Amino acid sequence: MPVREFRVLKTLGGCGGTIISRALAANGAVVMSEVNPRSAQLFGCGLNPLVQLQANYPDLLPPSWRGVDPHVMGKPELFGMLMADVHDNSRRPLVIRDYSYVDYIGTPFVWPAPERSSLEPALLPYGLIRTVILVRRPSACLRSLLRHGSLASTLSIAEYIDGHIAFMERNVGVPIMRFEEFLADRVGWMQSLSGCFSIPYDPTWEERLADAPGLTGNARAISSSQVSTVDDPIVDADYIPDELRAEHARLLRLCGYDPETLSNPAHVTGEVASPARSGRARLRRSASSLRSKVAKPPA
Repeated sequence: MPVREFRVLKTLGGCGGTIISRALAANGAVVMSEVNPRSAQLFGCGLNPLVQLQANYPDLLPPSWRGVDPHVMGKPELFGMLMADVHDNSRRPLVIRDYSYVDYIGTPFVWPAPERSSLEPALLPYGLIRTVILVRRPSACLRSLLRHGSLASTLSIAEYIDGHIAFMERNVGVPIMRFEEFLADRVGWMQSLSGCFSIPYDPTWEERLADAPGLTGNARAISSSQVSTVDDPIVDADYIPDELRAEHARLLRLCGYDPETLSNPAHVTGEVASPARSGRARLRRSASSLRSKVAKPPA
């Protein structure tokens, strides 16, 4: 019997993972979106493979799993067993978008973050793992993440940068694909991603995007029937405080960006953003709020 191979797209959130996941689905893949054992009970089990299978791929849900309480997906061995069953039941390639955010940054769901994968130990007993990392310019990721209500008042810049560095260092040697390059050349980028995952490339995927499952993540990307290529300018200095510039530059290099090239305004995202200055103020308020909560222990 052939060895199973799980295809995993690792992301930390805010990096275009929603539209990339939908593009993979339009390209013919079965996509589990932002799932792993540690995230299985978040957002009303919205990041739960059992719930997603029932909503998006009911024909792939094995009879033995029907009626099972989705909360059990927090148990790694059961999570891996379900993914193995889906892999074996589908004639299409299975791609798992890993919700690595909860593993490496965590706030406000897991604190402190363990800085290790919860998905890999669940899958490895059942097969091999082929991984690709999706990154985006960190300041753009921060801006996107802080639009989420659950993060706006809790996530600090230092936590994000530290967790992202740990994530990249833990995955040294794994192929990295940058969201900005997807916006610049969607066809070539998707061909490269298909090659990394060793899955067929369907040149009609953009035409099929409207029929792809909504999945999870950015609200606009969930419902969009086309890929936006509108550039949105961003300046790192408007989001990264001076005391974190050295660590931020280190993170940029780990992600394959040149800090010197990015020292000037650049266009990196297809989202419509709030003004940069207000974004910076919100980031600083978040960091200040977090410090105030932990600086004074109870009397």
